[in-house]
Amino acid sequence: METRKRSSNPEIKCYTRATTNPGGPGHAWVKTRWQIANDGRSTNFIDSRTVDGRRISISRAFIPAKLTDNPHLGEEYEIQLLKQSEKMRRKLRDGRWDIPEGQFFTSWNPDIHIIEPFSLPLEWTRWRALDWGSARPYSVGWYCQTPDGVIYRYRELYGFGGEANVGSRETPTQVAKKIKELEDSEVKAGVVFRNNPADRSIWNGNGQEKTIAEEFERAGVLWTPSFGGPNSRINGWTLLDQQLVEKKFLVFRTCRHFIRTFPELLHDETNPEDVDSTMEDHIGDECRYSIVSRHRMYKKSKSSSKDKCSIPGTFDDLGENKKRKSKYRF
Repeated sequence: METRKRSSNPEIKCYTRATTNPGGPGHAWVKTRWQIANDGRSTNFIDSRTVDGRRISISRAFIPAKLTDNPHLGEEYEIQLLKQSEKMRRKLRDGRWDIPEGQFFTSWNPDIHIIEPFSLPLEWTRWRALDWGSARPYSVGWYCQTPDGVIYRYRELYGFGGEANVGSRETPTQVAKKIKELEDSEVKAGVVFRNNPADRSIWNGNGQEKTIAEEFERAGVLWTPSFGGPNSRINGWTLLDQQLVEKKFLVFRTCRHFIRTFPELLHDETNPEDVDSTMEDHIGDECRYSIVSRHRMYKKSKSSSKDKCSIPGTFDDLGENKKRKSKYRF
């Protein structure tokens, strides 16, 4: 339809008007195109890009329409909405865009899990995680752990190519340079980033002279392979969801691509226990690597009631593990 929108009279401005409700397969696309906030407030912006050497600018505006904006619908319609689920009420009555249909992490709550940035104590354990991509976005996330086990995602570097799920096509050397620049002040202050998990595929040679992991290492950035095994994806999602439920995983508001893509992750149609991998799930994968790297299954020794030795840089260092009854140790 956009290719048919034209006018020979410069005084007649062409525009497109569209209408929709939150939810459905196109939810994430609509939200990104019109830069809709989770609470559905209005937006008005200029989308500018360079095409074939020419600067193209398109103005876009999102105008929210809530039930209270249409007095003609009356009380009867509102009563019908009150009979629906809480998610449906929030979408149709309140105009909320943070609840996509088929949302995988239903425990995600932006009012709880998104926080304002603050200065991190130097003694908190810190690490980073990577999900690599070139044609698709890569994702680097920085994390820290408090003494009582709360994880903060406090910084991100995302290979955003200007459109959803389009990568920046940067090389490992270019990304490594950005990583070192972002970590420079922390490293000078004495911070050491320990046990930094990355997508295992970066160690695959694919017939090339050097692997992606080796390119990073040559540029001065080291990674460790993320855990991989039977049901590792599903187990990882479960651990991440557990952290969200317990309010022990929080995200700085400055991690805008996390906030944009993570709530939009949907269930896989053929495997409801897994995330749909055809989506922009790169930050989700990177976050999963991060959480799993701080966790291990454990069994108490039959010959001794004492826990096994703690693993430096993991949640085993926290103490209080004997009080936990969960089969998972953080």
